[in-house]
Amino acid sequence: MADQDQQILDANESTEKQKIAVCKYCKHEIKANGYIGTTNARRHTEKCDSYIEFVKTNPASHVVYDHDTYVRMFAESIIYHGYALRMVEHIKTRDLHRYLNPYVKDISRYKITKYVMREHDKKDVHSSSRLPLDGKYFHIWCASHILNLIVQTGLQMIDSSVKKLCKVVRFIDSSDARLSAFDKAINDRGDRTFFRGKLVLDVTTRWNSTYNMIRRALDVKEAIDLFILRER
Repeated sequence: MADQDQQILDANESTEKQKIAVCKYCKHEIKANGYIGTTNARRHTEKCDSYIEFVKTNPASHVVYDHDTYVRMFAESIIYHGYALRMVEHIKTRDLHRYLNPYVKDISRYKITKYVMREHDKKDVHSSSRLPLDGKYFHIWCASHILNLIVQTGLQMIDSSVKKLCKVVRFIDSSDARLSAFDKAINDRGDRTFFRGKLVLDVTTRWNSTYNMIRRALDVKEAIDLFILRER
C-alpha cells in the first residue's frame, strides 16, 4: 500500500487471492491488489462522504487537491517565468508535483495552451488589454538585444586588439595633418584603388560599428603599418 493511501485506509484481513483495505472514515472495504490499490483509493476519496466532511471540518489536516486551481497556478508560473508550455510534459516536473501531492493529474501541452488562450478571451471581453492575464506577467525578449549581448561577449576575446585599433583610428582622425599623412601612406601602398572615404571609429551605441571599423582597417592594414612607422 502506498504511503498516501495509508492516510485514509487501514489494512484488513487478506485472503490468498485478494488484499483488502478499509476506509478509516466510512469503513468501506476496498480492493488493494498491486497497482490498482492507489487508483481505488483515489476514486474512493472523491465519493466518500465521511472523508469529504472530515476534510471540510479539518482543513489543516489535509490539503484538498483542486485540479482547476493547479492548472491556473501552473499556467501563471509558466507565463511569469517565461517557461516553455511543454514544461507541463517534462517527466521530472511531473514526478516532483506527484511527490508533493500524489493526487495531481498530469496536464498536456495542449490543455495548458487552451487554458491560457481561454483566459485571454475572457479578459478580452472586459478589458482593453490584448494580452493573457491582462499582461500582468507579460514581457518580450528582444532578439536584437540578445544577439548584441552575444556579440559583445564574443568580442571580449579580442578586446585588447579592438581598443588598440580604436586608439589608432582616433589618433589619425584627430588632426588634419595626420589625415593627410595617412592619405599619403594609402597612396604609397597602392590601396587607393579600392579604399574610399575614411576609417570608421567604434561607437558603443552603433552595434555594427565595431565590425565596420575592423573591416575598413583590414582593407588598409599595410597603409596603417606604414603610417605608424613614419610617426615614430
